[in-house]
Amino acid sequence: MFGFKKRPPSSNATAICKPKHANLVAQSAADLLATEHRTSLISKMRRTSSVTDKVFQDHYYYAITRAAEYAQAFPASANHHHSYEGGLLDHMLEVTFNATRVCRGFIMPPNAQPEDITKHEEKWRYAAFIAALSHDLGKLIADIETVYRPAKSKDNSYTNWHAWYGPMPEGSDYIYRFKPKNGTSYRGLHEQLSATILPYLITPSASSWLRSDQALMSQLMATITQSANFSGVIGEIVKKSDHASTGAALGADTGTSAATIPNHQKIMTALKLLTTNGTFKRNNPGSALWVGEHVTWYSFKPVLQAVRQHLVEEGHKGIPQSEHRLVQILNEHKHTLLPTSGDDTWQGVVTDTKRKGWTVKLSFFVVPNEAIWAGGTPALFDGEITPSDGKGKPLDPTTLPIELKPNSINSESRSNDSPTPEDAPVNVTVTREPDTQAPSPDSTASPKAKPKAKAAPKPSKKPKETTGNINSSEQEITKGKYSASGSDLTAESRFYEWVARNLFYGKLRYNEPEAPIHILGDYVVLVTPSIFNAYLKHSDNRSEIVALGKNEAERLKALQKEVRLLNAHKRASDGTDFHTVQIAGPKNNGAFNAILIDRRKLPQLNHIKANPALSIA
Repeated sequence: MFGFKKRPPSSNATAICKPKHANLVAQSAADLLATEHRTSLISKMRRTSSVTDKVFQDHYYYAITRAAEYAQAFPASANHHHSYEGGLLDHMLEVTFNATRVCRGFIMPPNAQPEDITKHEEKWRYAAFIAALSHDLGKLIADIETVYRPAKSKDNSYTNWHAWYGPMPEGSDYIYRFKPKNGTSYRGLHEQLSATILPYLITPSASSWLRSDQALMSQLMATITQSANFSGVIGEIVKKSDHASTGAALGADTGTSAATIPNHQKIMTALKLLTTNGTFKRNNPGSALWVGEHVTWYSFKPVLQAVRQHLVEEGHKGIPQSEHRLVQILNEHKHTLLPTSGDDTWQGVVTDTKRKGWTVKLSFFVVPNEAIWAGGTPALFDGEITPSDGKGKPLDPTTLPIELKPNSINSESRSNDSPTPEDAPVNVTVTREPDTQAPSPDSTASPKAKPKAKAAPKPSKKPKETTGNINSSEQEITKGKYSASGSDLTAESRFYEWVARNLFYGKLRYNEPEAPIHILGDYVVLVTPSIFNAYLKHSDNRSEIVALGKNEAERLKALQKEVRLLNAHKRASDGTDFHTVQIAGPKNNGAFNAILIDRRKLPQLNHIKANPALSIA
């Protein structure tokens, strides 16, 4: 229990005396969910889901209210994310809302036939919703000790609350504490215990619905219990949703009100000390760190090993032994630049130009200079560090954070009307942009144009000089010239750039039977999955295609998700991503699923006429 002086136990329960500070009061679900933030999240969930109001109220909202009765005012953690009273409920609702959005970027059930997707998709979405909502409820058993006193109790004693036997009675006084670990930690226990509360959240009919699909049940239970080998698409949805909520709640000041100094502050204090007192060598072969213009690159493993050893020698306890966990803590609290790959660390190639091209590939974590060098940045590394993938291939510079982009300050300060001269001098920084891809023929008119751009081959087929039903005041493409400007959709997505370029030059069939693209009024109609399969087979960027997944099914799913998350398409009236397009021709009637893009977002296609045989169902 809590260490208070014990009273003689009552006849039916173990009791402890009244705590010395004010108690919390168990509230109803309606009161708990009445805050503006929580009401907004539930409203957004309702709009995002594709079920009727009755189904949402009977099954989705039922689960939310039951979860709220358990969560009460408990925090989600003692000294980490959502560590305030009511933080657990806020976190659960945020993760659940994120999951209802993220799951629309996945094909569910995975690898299913179209008719099976239509039949079972909503069941899988409900499973993702339940997994997200219940994923942290096990903390009430594994991490938190609670005692309560019913409102109308004649006895002033407090009774242990066990979440297994239902929520606390409404109006009860209660007090909690996080269990002392005493040097022990049972990683993954609260996830496993979350599964024991799951039955309280699901109605009998919803339970029967879920249990009818064994593959779904396998992924649902593996996700809640964190069994990574079998969690599948449900696990990926909940993981992404959880990270988004956790990351948004964390910052460098998280946990400062706690009685103990949080680990992320200890790590940063030790890192700054060892960096500035000369413990770590810098800017030379074999060094632990390299100083750039805006950031400092730390060699991942040796630096964090030294940081941990320093903290242990100072007598700090509870410092994780794994270097990966240490860097995760720094990432979670936004002390570092997060890797674009989604991994814990960056990969990079170090090239020392003074030592006859000495080069080495290392794993790094990257910290902004202002967080380390309080007295001013020291001498910079007179070489290059090129962010790369696991094989040492340079990353696409357009995907890097602005701190890692070469000449980022100069390029942004230029006028939008002035091109970058081909012979302009390039300042030496810690990173240099590799010439991995030549821009489009007319891209020198943009401030983002790259030096020494190679002209693209002339089109082999001239497009028709006709216009669709787009306002005459809008941009029109001159016959035979293609432009991927920095202001339209082609600048945001290689997929859309590929679609626009190949359609403009007549390399993609359109407005004919079995074509992957049609024009319908003011929309470009992308037939799914035909257009995605065409891109995966014919895109000239093979490295990007391979990076999407191990096989065709994984690549198709990843590409569709990538396109959906751009949010450039028009959603259907029911909130789904796909529209049903009807065909009413002289020889063929039918329908197909498609994504609709406003033609104004792809001005390169203004010259193409609409297909009169199509209409939106």
